Amino acid sequence: VVGGAAKGGLVVRERKETSSSELPGRLSTGALVVALEHDEQAERMLYAKVSGEGPEIGWVSTKFRGKELLVLDEDLSTQADATSSDGVVEEEEAASSVEEPIDGAELAMQLYCLRFAEAGAE
Repeated sequence: VVGGAAKGGLVVRERKETSSSELPGRLSTGALVVALEHDEQAERMLYAKVSGEGPEIGWVSTKFRGKELLVLDEDLSTQADATSSDGVVEEEEAASSVEEPIDGAELAMQLYCLRFAEAGAE
């Protein structure tokens, strides 16, 4: 999350519609989230929070007056795409991830699974 710094973060809503109820708290600038659903036309995204402050899950705006409020973390995208289910980077997988474009839905699921794999190890 790169937007909303002046207001303490992004407004989070229960549903995609901007008229739906706000959830308590804001999604903090700098928070790391996984996109569960993205409506590019409506500029809205359903997220699950990985780190940072704010609601665990909800809908946020992705742009405001043409400015991006959320950006893809390329380092995490590449790492998640090249990580196997046991958390070990396989050489062939790492090589193939550089050559193939990243599928957003697959990446979201991998990041979501990585979050819970770390939580289970504690």
